[in-house]
Amino acid sequence: GKVKEAVKIPVIGNGDVLTPQDAVLMVKETGVDGVMIGRGMLGNPWLIAEAEKALLGLPFETEKSGREKIRMALKHLEYLCKEEEEKGGAEIYAVKEMRKFAAWYVKGMKHAAGFRTWINAAETKEEMETALEKILSAQEEEGMLGF
Repeated sequence: GKVKEAVKIPVIGNGDVLTPQDAVLMVKETGVDGVMIGRGMLGNPWLIAEAEKALLGLPFETEKSGREKIRMALKHLEYLCKEEEEKGGAEIYAVKEMRKFAAWYVKGMKHAAGFRTWINAAETKEEMETALEKILSAQEEEGMLGF
Protein backbone atom coordinates (compact mmCIF):
# COMPACT_ATOMS: atom_id res chain seq x y z
CA GLY A 1 0.00 0.00 0.00
CA LYS A 2 2.83 2.41 0.85
CA VAL A 3 4.53 1.71 -2.47
CA LYS A 4 1.28 2.38 -4.35
CA GLU A 5 0.93 5.72 -2.57
CA ALA A 6 4.56 6.68 -3.27
CA VAL A 7 4.67 6.08 -7.03
CA LYS A 8 2.64 7.10 -10.05
CA ILE A 9 3.25 3.92 -12.07
CA PRO A 10 1.11 0.78 -11.93
CA VAL A 11 1.93 -1.49 -8.99
CA ILE A 12 1.39 -5.25 -9.03
CA GLY A 13 0.80 -7.00 -5.71
CA ASN A 14 2.37 -10.39 -5.07
CA GLY A 15 2.59 -12.87 -2.23
CA ASP A 16 0.33 -15.31 -0.41
CA VAL A 17 -2.49 -15.28 -2.97
CA LEU A 18 -3.86 -18.77 -2.39
CA THR A 19 -7.59 -18.12 -2.87
CA PRO A 20 -9.76 -15.77 -4.94
CA GLN A 21 -10.56 -13.95 -1.71
CA ASP A 22 -6.84 -13.29 -1.14
CA ALA A 23 -6.66 -11.44 -4.47
CA VAL A 24 -9.68 -9.29 -3.61
CA LEU A 25 -8.29 -8.54 -0.15
CA MET A 26 -4.91 -7.54 -1.59
CA VAL A 27 -6.53 -5.03 -3.95
CA LYS A 28 -8.81 -3.64 -1.24
CA GLU A 29 -6.08 -3.30 1.39
CA THR A 30 -3.29 -1.96 -0.80
CA GLY A 31 -4.95 -0.39 -3.85
CA VAL A 32 -2.60 -2.24 -6.21
CA ASP A 33 -3.40 -2.18 -9.92
CA GLY A 34 -3.03 -5.92 -10.39
CA VAL A 35 -2.32 -9.16 -8.59
CA MET A 36 0.37 -11.69 -9.43
CA ILE A 37 -0.24 -15.30 -8.46
CA GLY A 38 2.63 -17.75 -7.98
CA ARG A 39 2.69 -20.85 -5.78
CA GLY A 40 -1.05 -20.62 -5.17
CA MET A 41 -1.42 -22.11 -8.65
CA LEU A 42 0.30 -25.35 -7.62
CA GLY A 43 -2.41 -27.98 -7.57
CA ASN A 44 -4.98 -25.29 -8.34
CA PRO A 45 -4.65 -24.19 -11.97
CA TRP A 46 -8.13 -22.66 -11.77
CA LEU A 47 -7.01 -19.99 -9.32
CA ILE A 48 -6.37 -17.22 -11.84
CA ALA A 49 -9.78 -17.59 -13.49
CA GLU A 50 -11.56 -17.74 -10.13
CA ALA A 51 -9.60 -14.74 -8.78
CA GLU A 52 -10.51 -12.77 -11.89
CA LYS A 53 -14.19 -13.53 -11.30
CA ALA A 54 -13.88 -12.49 -7.65
CA LEU A 55 -12.16 -9.23 -8.59
CA LEU A 56 -14.96 -8.48 -11.07
CA GLY A 57 -17.60 -9.20 -8.42
CA LEU A 58 -18.82 -12.32 -10.20
CA PRO A 59 -19.65 -15.66 -8.54
CA PHE A 60 -16.59 -17.87 -8.14
CA GLU A 61 -15.63 -21.24 -6.72
CA THR A 62 -13.29 -21.42 -3.75
CA GLU A 63 -12.43 -25.12 -4.02
CA LYS A 64 -12.51 -27.77 -6.70
CA SER A 65 -13.54 -31.29 -5.83
CA GLY A 66 -11.00 -34.05 -5.45
CA ARG A 67 -12.43 -35.60 -8.60
CA GLU A 68 -11.83 -32.41 -10.60
CA LYS A 69 -8.30 -32.11 -9.26
CA ILE A 70 -7.36 -35.67 -10.18
CA ARG A 71 -8.88 -35.32 -13.63
CA MET A 72 -6.77 -32.19 -14.12
CA ALA A 73 -3.71 -34.06 -12.86
CA LEU A 74 -4.31 -36.71 -15.54
CA LYS A 75 -4.49 -33.97 -18.20
CA HIS A 76 -1.37 -32.37 -16.74
CA LEU A 77 0.46 -35.69 -17.07
CA GLU A 78 -0.59 -35.91 -20.73
CA TYR A 79 0.70 -32.40 -21.41
CA LEU A 80 4.02 -33.09 -19.69
CA CYS A 81 4.54 -36.35 -21.61
CA LYS A 82 3.66 -34.70 -24.91
CA GLU A 83 6.02 -31.81 -24.22
CA GLU A 84 8.85 -34.18 -23.30
CA GLU A 85 8.23 -36.22 -26.45
CA GLU A 86 8.34 -33.06 -28.60
CA LYS A 87 11.70 -32.15 -27.05
CA GLY A 88 12.99 -35.62 -27.84
CA GLY A 89 13.29 -36.50 -24.16
CA ALA A 90 12.34 -39.60 -22.25
CA GLU A 91 8.94 -40.13 -20.66
CA ILE A 92 10.61 -40.75 -17.29
CA TYR A 93 11.46 -37.04 -17.06
CA ALA A 94 7.80 -36.10 -17.46
CA VAL A 95 6.78 -38.66 -14.84
CA LYS A 96 9.47 -37.44 -12.44
CA GLU A 97 8.25 -33.86 -12.91
CA MET A 98 4.64 -34.95 -12.43
CA ARG A 99 5.38 -36.45 -9.02
CA LYS A 100 5.73 -33.01 -7.44
CA PHE A 101 2.70 -31.59 -9.24
CA ALA A 102 0.53 -34.61 -8.35
CA ALA A 103 1.50 -34.14 -4.70
CA TRP A 104 0.12 -30.59 -4.89
CA TYR A 105 -3.12 -31.82 -6.48
CA VAL A 106 -3.77 -34.23 -3.57
CA LYS A 107 -2.71 -31.79 -0.85
CA GLY A 108 -5.45 -31.48 1.74
CA MET A 109 -7.31 -34.60 0.67
CA LYS A 110 -8.11 -37.31 3.17
CA HIS A 111 -5.43 -40.04 2.79
CA ALA A 112 -3.08 -37.61 0.98
CA ALA A 113 0.02 -39.22 2.55
CA GLY A 114 -0.94 -42.62 1.16
CA PHE A 115 -1.76 -41.08 -2.20
CA ARG A 116 1.69 -39.47 -2.31
CA THR A 117 3.21 -42.90 -1.72
CA TRP A 118 1.42 -44.22 -4.82
CA ILE A 119 2.46 -41.13 -6.80
CA ASN A 120 6.11 -41.32 -5.80
CA ALA A 121 6.31 -45.02 -6.65
CA ALA A 122 5.30 -44.34 -10.29
CA GLU A 123 8.17 -44.62 -12.74
CA THR A 124 6.27 -44.75 -16.05
CA LYS A 125 3.39 -42.83 -17.52
CA GLU A 126 1.17 -45.89 -17.15
CA GLU A 127 2.11 -46.29 -13.49
CA MET A 128 1.37 -42.61 -12.82
CA GLU A 129 -1.98 -42.91 -14.61
CA THR A 130 -2.75 -45.99 -12.52
CA ALA A 131 -1.84 -44.17 -9.31
CA LEU A 132 -4.03 -41.20 -10.21
CA GLU A 133 -6.90 -43.46 -11.25
CA LYS A 134 -6.60 -45.33 -7.91
CA ILE A 135 -6.83 -41.99 -6.10
CA LEU A 136 -9.88 -41.05 -8.15
CA SER A 137 -11.51 -44.41 -7.38
CA ALA A 138 -10.69 -44.14 -3.68
CA GLN A 139 -12.31 -40.71 -3.55
CA GLU A 140 -15.43 -41.83 -5.40
CA GLU A 141 -15.83 -44.99 -3.31
CA GLU A 142 -15.76 -43.02 -0.08
CA GLY A 143 -17.91 -40.24 -1.49
CA MET A 144 -15.09 -37.80 -0.82
CA LEU A 145 -15.35 -35.58 -3.85
CA GLY A 146 -14.03 -32.62 -1.90
CA PHE A 147 -11.90 -32.12 1.17
